Amino acid sequence: MTATNIKDVSDHIKKMRFRRKVFGGVDERDVWRQIKLLDDDYRNLYRILCEEYQKNIELMKQRSNGEVKARQ
Repeated sequence: MTATNIKDVSDHIKKMRFRRKVFGGVDERDVWRQIKLLDDDYRNLYRILCEEYQKNIELMKQRSNGEVKARQ
């Protein structure tokens, strides 16, 4: 799963289930796999937000320099 917003990440966390071992709780490899998937989601979301913020910063710079006319 690749998250594109914080709701996707939240849904992923809510749906997380860990495989159980016969003796001794949960399967450690499955826990690490789940953590990696969650980390991938957060990294993807971070990348998307950074790109979005950079676009907004550039747009604000252009507007402050008078290069972009107001759209009103």
